[in-house]
Amino acid sequence: MSAYVCSKAHFKALAIFAVRKSCGSLFVDPRYVDGAKDVEGTDLNVIATRYAAILLAENVRSVRERYADDIGDYDEIEISKSEVLMPKALSPVTILKLCNCLAYQSCETDDWETTNAHKLLQQIKDAAIRILPGYDEAPWELHDLETA
Repeated sequence: MSAYVCSKAHFKALAIFAVRKSCGSLFVDPRYVDGAKDVEGTDLNVIATRYAAILLAENVRSVRERYADDIGDYDEIEISKSEVLMPKALSPVTILKLCNCLAYQSCETDDWETTNAHKLLQQIKDAAIRILPGYDEAPWELHDLETA
């Protein structure tokens, strides 16, 4: 089987990362996520639960597209306040790898790159890249290769 539905923990990790705060704002703002704009200003666990739902739905749709046989039903993923507030955060590299795994499992439909899940994963990746060690110190633009 080359495509599968990721685990609940996988979806939770990505969604919780997305709603963590950096400099007072969320890594991924629901105002800019199609399918989650109506949860702006609500509790972080509600936003994370919506993010997980968007990602899960697309992953399931992809696997169903790839395999004609019934893959079964999947329960909604509920993310609690205590899970959002867990002190341990995954490293940016782990988040990036989880994003790549989920993208690989979710790309079986012809319209994958236009889906809300694809856009959300891209925002999560961008947020993880911005917190990689050395990112803030790296130049924004280069004018001369010799001074790089």
